Amino acid sequence: TMTVQFFKAVLRLLLQAEEAKRRLLVRELKTALHRYLEPLLG
Repeated sequence: TMTVQFFKAVLRLLLQAEEAKRRLLVRELKTALHRYLEPLLG
């Protein structure tokens, strides 16, 4: 699904990023996934 593919793509970036960039990417990942899944989760 789109969610899994998006997570896998960002995970690769997370594993290569330095700590400050990693925190930013985690926050953006959580926001994007939450907004994408919000209609399904309510």
